[in-house]
Amino acid sequence: MLTNIQQVSVPTAIQAGKTYSQVNTLIFLTERLINVESSAAKRITNEQIQSLISTLKSDSLKLSQQNYGNTQLKAIVVELQELDELINQRLENKRSFDDKLQLLYSLFNNVPDLNDIESHTSLVDGQLLITNIFANSAQLTFLNRLHLVRQIERTLQKDLESLLSNYVEGSNTKASKEALIFLSKLQTLLLAPDGLVNTRIKQLRIEGRAIGRGNFMRNLIMDYANQAEYSSFNINNKVLDETKSATEAISTQLTIVVVAFILSLSLFVLLAVYLRNKVVGRLINLNKGVNRRLNGSLDDVIDKGSDEISDIADTFNIFANTVELQKQTLEELSSLDGLTGIANRRAFDDRLSNGIASSQRSKSPLSLLIIDVDYFKPYNDNYGHAKGDDCLKKVARIIAQELPRETDFIARYGGEEFACILPVTDEAGAKVTAQRLITSVYNAMIPHSFSEINDRLTISVGIAVDYFDTNKVVTELDLITQADTALYQSKLKGRNRFTVSQGSTLKK
Repeated sequence: MLTNIQQVSVPTAIQAGKTYSQVNTLIFLTERLINVESSAAKRITNEQIQSLISTLKSDSLKLSQQNYGNTQLKAIVVELQELDELINQRLENKRSFDDKLQLLYSLFNNVPDLNDIESHTSLVDGQLLITNIFANSAQLTFLNRLHLVRQIERTLQKDLESLLSNYVEGSNTKASKEALIFLSKLQTLLLAPDGLVNTRIKQLRIEGRAIGRGNFMRNLIMDYANQAEYSSFNINNKVLDETKSATEAISTQLTIVVVAFILSLSLFVLLAVYLRNKVVGRLINLNKGVNRRLNGSLDDVIDKGSDEISDIADTFNIFANTVELQKQTLEELSSLDGLTGIANRRAFDDRLSNGIASSQRSKSPLSLLIIDVDYFKPYNDNYGHAKGDDCLKKVARIIAQELPRETDFIARYGGEEFACILPVTDEAGAKVTAQRLITSVYNAMIPHSFSEINDRLTISVGIAVDYFDTNKVVTELDLITQADTALYQSKLKGRNRFTVSQGSTLKK
């Protein structure tokens, strides 16, 4: 029953309400069609009406089992066609009327001066009559009643006859002939069977028929809308009845379900007690052990059983130990330079920060050496990148070998630059180490035909030293800046040498 309500009754009720809304839209579009003033507006409105009619036909087929006004819809389509034809006639007649009105205005701009023509009687003012004729003709545009148009027609006929009889009959002057031609054109334009007056009369008759047809259409559509509303009301009542029946059936089924639920709950409680004692407690302990391991503990998760739970514990221990090993390996790899195998810039930054903190606590000196391979770009450009990479590896090995203390630290600082951190090393010790590095690289006899100072590879060193014996805060940037400045001085002095920074905060 619920399926029928969901799949049939409710969609049908929704469709009926939708149809009622569409019918109201059709009434609005029909009103707009009756009052259109141009062919373009008529075409657009017709397209909207035809689209809506197609939708109503489709919806009517969906609701055919409800006898949903198919006959009325067909009648509406026929009446719309006839109304459309009336609108065509009205627009065509309006264009004809507007054209004649334009001719009248053109004629009015070429009115001859009737006062220059001899009149049969002095009681007739020709120019005044002409003005009255045009004024009355202009009123045709605004008059919406046939009897008023007829009155204008009689007035125009009387005035034209008066002009013809009093000014031009029997006169052979040129002015009289021109006046006769003008008045004849005016009489034909206004009073001929297809003249302005009769065109306006025809226009009012067509508009009357269109209004009448529109009223009939409105009533016909309203009947269809009322029928749609009535059908929607019946469908809604049917849905309510079906819903009520479904609710009663559900209530009965719910009672059965409640009883079954109570029985099931009792069995579940018994099962839960059993599982709590045999399974859940162990799972809780397993979860606690896993959380401890995830929070950093290295203790294995222990379960004394011999079933799947204990297997899970053992498997997790293996997995956790593997992850820990991989984590350590990854941390080691992430701190190494991929080319030279020594520490990278990230490891250097961490080590320098820790070295400064340690020296500040112990008030001991710390030396920083920044090393640059002289003229490495020409070396790399001429010998090739592969030779350049081999050169950097050799330099890294030489420097590492010349730093025997475990506390000394070497890192690739960037490109062809290396950095050495020497804890508990004063200026004298830093100079000795720097000279040893320069000599070792020079003695390695690495060919460099493109160097501007020698035929072998050389290095330049910049040294920064701080004794940390004052309360002044020294940062990593301070040491790096001083060492880098000293390196720059070594290059200016000709390379293959070291320079000690002369910063006032660095030298004791």
